[in-house]
Amino acid sequence: MGIGIAILAFLVIFTGIQTFYPAPEYDDYCGDERTPIPAKIGEPVACTEDAKECPDGSFVSRDPTNDCEFFPCDDKFTTCHQEFDSVDKVYSKNLFIITLIIGIILLALGGALFELEAVGAGLMGGGIISLIYGSGRYWQYAGDLFRFIISIVGLILVIGLAYYLNKKKK
Repeated sequence: MGIGIAILAFLVIFTGIQTFYPAPEYDDYCGDERTPIPAKIGEPVACTEDAKECPDGSFVSRDPTNDCEFFPCDDKFTTCHQEFDSVDKVYSKNLFIITLIIGIILLALGGALFELEAVGAGLMGGGIISLIYGSGRYWQYAGDLFRFIISIVGLILVIGLAYYLNKKKK
């Protein structure tokens, strides 16, 4: 029962967030634009490590699968991808904050209802899954120090809560 409650709690949180705060869609920013494909594909070869400056100030390297020709300066792809990445980063940070708050509430509520073991454990499990989901969504944008700190704080809090509840139960 506890596992079922944990999974259902997470599904409610996940679908609620997607309903009221949907994630940005790549196609809304780039449409059909995808990673540029080389003009011709051949066997990879060793190319010089020089770069060409594009009109937008970015640089492109040589393509080892295309006779060491420079990759194309594709301003539209670069621009739309940067716009999407920027919006996705803000969304992921906000999602992390939302799931952090919801996860903490579920952990506290589960701890308060721990006398009903399946309900309490299920709610706490749903809170932990929510915390993992929010952290995972923001993980690519967070720095190594932030990742380490959030991981160690989460581990200490969950161990501390488990210790407290086990001591309280005895």
